[in-house]
Amino acid sequence: MVSEEVEDEILALESIYEQQFSRIGDNQVRAIVSPEDGGEGASTPQGASLLYIEAELPDSYPSETIPEFSLSNINNNHFSIHTREDILRGLQEQANEQLGTCSLYTVIEWARERLPEWLAADVAAQANSAHDSPARAEPAEAPAAKAADEEAFNIRGMSKGQKRRHFDRFGVAAEKPRGHEWVDIVSHLSKK
Repeated sequence: MVSEEVEDEILALESIYEQQFSRIGDNQVRAIVSPEDGGEGASTPQGASLLYIEAELPDSYPSETIPEFSLSNINNNHFSIHTREDILRGLQEQANEQLGTCSLYTVIEWARERLPEWLAADVAAQANSAHDSPARAEPAEAPAAKAADEEAFNIRGMSKGQKRRHFDRFGVAAEKPRGHEWVDIVSHLSKK
């Protein structure tokens, strides 16, 4: 059970952050952090990623210990492991600086300020790793699978009708990307 001081902090954070802060257990809370938006009512920038911070509040919090932070929420999987470790380290450092006081608000606001930096660093790291090792991005097919594909497309000895049915079923239609026949709405509406 949490102390009255911690209960007051949780209630205050629920009223400040509304849907971005919730209690997920007796002594566990979750904060959904989005990049700073410049004012109330402004929407989150398109493409911005959210950070889900979960904290377990020990019985001795805030006087003797800091919250135990976790980024294990599945919604944080877009961050690399290295970035998540950096975020956790920073959260713990910020909480240690506030030891003896209720620190969740300070830690959440610090994370909100730093989130764009983490997102940019993570995107740059992923771009560098994709650029350095293109073979890792596209897994190599097994030789047996390649042989099976070649046999499937071996059309020698087929009649004209068999070839047509084969290509209708497996050939050209299977290679078209999803939505290739859709009308580009912007160009369609710009025509008079």
